[in-house]
Amino acid sequence: ICTLADTYLMVDAQRSRHLGPDGRASPGQNQNTTSNLNSDLYFQRLKNDRVVERLLDKPAPDGPEPEVREAIRGYVQG
Repeated sequence: ICTLADTYLMVDAQRSRHLGPDGRASPGQNQNTTSNLNSDLYFQRLKNDRVVERLLDKPAPDGPEPEVREAIRGYVQG
């Protein structure tokens, strides 16, 4: 559950808000030097630019294959 919560905070650009701006975006990974603030700025830009939505609108191979779309749909529905 902690890993899932960490991922949700990251992709929602909320790490700084809840964990502080100077913390590391991937604790425990010595090679990672990305701060929570930098991670938030990156993911907020992706959200603002609607990158995921634009990629999802594209047909394969630039967008997801039909099988991937179906798997995600099933995951979201529970």
